[in-house]
Amino acid sequence: MKFIAAEIQSLGVEMPRIVRTNDYWRERYPELVRMVEQKGKHKVWSPPEDSGARSLFLEEMAPYLDDPFRGTLERRVLGPDETTTGLECGAARKALDAAGIGPNEIELTLCVSFLGDQVVVGNGAFLARALGLSGPVWNVESACAGALAAFDMASSLVGSGRAERVLVVTSCDYSRCIDERDVLSWTSGDGAAAFVVGRAHSDGGILGSHFISTTSTCGAIYFELCELETKQYGVRIQSSADAGRRLQESSEECIRRTCAGALSQAGVSVEDIEHFVFATPTAWYAKFCARSLGIDPGRCVNTYPRYANIGPVCWVANLYEHARTQEIRSGDLVLLCAIGSASSAGAIVARFGSMALG
Repeated sequence: MKFIAAEIQSLGVEMPRIVRTNDYWRERYPELVRMVEQKGKHKVWSPPEDSGARSLFLEEMAPYLDDPFRGTLERRVLGPDETTTGLECGAARKALDAAGIGPNEIELTLCVSFLGDQVVVGNGAFLARALGLSGPVWNVESACAGALAAFDMASSLVGSGRAERVLVVTSCDYSRCIDERDVLSWTSGDGAAAFVVGRAHSDGGILGSHFISTTSTCGAIYFELCELETKQYGVRIQSSADAGRRLQESSEECIRRTCAGALSQAGVSVEDIEHFVFATPTAWYAKFCARSLGIDPGRCVNTYPRYANIGPVCWVANLYEHARTQEIRSGDLVLLCAIGSASSAGAIVARFGSMALG
């Protein structure tokens, strides 16, 4: 069977209308902000008690330790009348319009909602109903690496000839599952993105990919079913006492292992890559990733100050911004990388074609 090269043909991003700055917490929770400023301790992003600990991650985090918001300037959050399904629909329509196709031309949709509008059940069927998709929709979950895993899956399906076009849609709604009185909400936001994967028009597509499991972070970040102020039940994100240490210690190995594996499979070196796109769950993550691979940090885009941590949407939003500002040309090699806690981490090396932006 001949393998068909597949690529991202179009890309769209949709963000909530509400922009929440740090003043939101300074005005509503001044005592909490003052306490964090005085103690210098963040719930997750703080240095370990062992003052002698050294790592690239800690070195890049150090300049942000005097800021209680850890480098976050803005984050987009869902309004009372907004849903993740609605954001996903907006992003999907932008991607479909940019590709010049309609919902009936999509044979399969991979929906990566983190989390969805319902407890347990993903947004897939609701997205299909709202968009008028005639093909099946599969809910995919691999935490913050979910959209990257979906890109790999979509490319395999197109490459094997089982689908002509696959729509990947992803969203994040941290504001709905993190109590705003929890300092973790200071570094988190909401958003959605979508992209169409179809046959490559040139000799491109995914050249190499490598994914690993992130079992070392099991239990660091977890979810609990809680009673909300509305007397309803919902999911809340919680973190263990050693969450920061475990996430810090595992990050460098994940970056290096996944990127090395993808580069090796693609038969290229890091020097051959024209564009680097990492997920950026912290303000310093782009520089940390760059140093982990020994590249110039100036080559990495970082939308964190504008969007904060938006989970699986992070790398897609960065790809959109990078393509918009740096002009990814047809034939350019791009390295994509994302890490999901208690799920998987992965990297993809792809030769990009002509990608339309919604």
